[in-house]
Amino acid sequence: MKHLIVIPPMDDGCYVTREIGDSIYNRPPYHLNPYNAVVYATKLRDEDGQKVRILDAQALGLNYEQTKRQIRKHQPDHVTYFISAYGVPYDVQCVDWSISKSFVVSPIKTDVNELIEIYSEFPFEKDDFITKPNEFIGKADFSLVDLSRYSVPIRINTNDFCPFQCIFCCRCEMKANLKPVEDTIEEIEYVQERYGINKFFLFRSEISINKNLAMQLAEKLLERNITFLTLDRVNLVEEDVYDVLYRAGLRDIHFGVESGSLKILKYMRKNITPEDTVRAFEIVNKFKDVNKRAYFIIGFPTEGLSDILASIRLSWKIAPDEPMVEVLYPDVGSPLYKQLKQDKILKTRRWEFYKHYNRRTLVFKHKRYKNWQSVNVTRYIVMLAMELRNIKQTLAKTTHFLPLQLGETE
Repeated sequence: MKHLIVIPPMDDGCYVTREIGDSIYNRPPYHLNPYNAVVYATKLRDEDGQKVRILDAQALGLNYEQTKRQIRKHQPDHVTYFISAYGVPYDVQCVDWSISKSFVVSPIKTDVNELIEIYSEFPFEKDDFITKPNEFIGKADFSLVDLSRYSVPIRINTNDFCPFQCIFCCRCEMKANLKPVEDTIEEIEYVQERYGINKFFLFRSEISINKNLAMQLAEKLLERNITFLTLDRVNLVEEDVYDVLYRAGLRDIHFGVESGSLKILKYMRKNITPEDTVRAFEIVNKFKDVNKRAYFIIGFPTEGLSDILASIRLSWKIAPDEPMVEVLYPDVGSPLYKQLKQDKILKTRRWEFYKHYNRRTLVFKHKRYKNWQSVNVTRYIVMLAMELRNIKQTLAKTTHFLPLQLGETE
């Protein structure tokens, strides 16, 4: 059986969220390698004996019509499209509905029935969707894709499971098999030896969700000369783990801080406190050359000015190298999405703005924000306020380069 895996073209110059949880990691000029597609292709080949090819229209710079022509040129028996819960109208423009097909939707745990209802004008059927996380846990054979077409660091997934219950995320309580540490190491070795690349993005589940696996992975990485970026939760940070991770090559860490308001953190069921965040940054700050990014979210239904100010104060206290402010987007099928729908304050289920990082808008009625301009003005103000501390610290470090004032002596 000839099986073609298709990653649709970019729309409007933007990468739509397909392969990863958030397009912030995958927007021009960066283009991460399609890890999930490679794992899936590897499984089809090794377990089902299928002849598999990957057509990444983004990497090839194809438009919709060119992608369609390439699909027909391959003459596949079946096509699997990697599409998005937020960009479906754009993604499916390249779909050849006459060929046997299936769809992988990111996030994987998206409510399929909800999607079919939202996009009722397209001939989707429930059986068309691949929704089991275990289909994307395993070792990727990178010989199936040309990694020279993608940005560095190279993305490698570690695991895809989450025991937490954040209400805005449909990955909450996602369960999948554990990926063996040996598989991750073999993938890294292949990329190093084939491409000479030593920078990696260890993605998916936060690195410390399973401390034993984190320590095993770090110990193995000590043998490799690499640096890597990864994600973690502030309430899981432990100094002994980070000491090994740092020696193994950790140089960039991203935290979902979300808010400095305990009220908002409780509302979103994040299961962390501002004190957890402060403690985590105190530990990570001991490793001076590790870049620290902190993500905050604005736009929760119960949010007030005091909550926004609390986030700004927390950002000043922890002083991340990169404070990032996101507009709230409840994943399709997430607990918050269902609640907004039940409360009849969901304004739209077509979230065309989601993939445009600088034009994200609230999809539900909010007493503080009337349109996408108002919420984005607030986002810019909050980001600027958070950056003021960094600007002040930078100026303090460079004052010895400024000309001496009249009357001063060295």
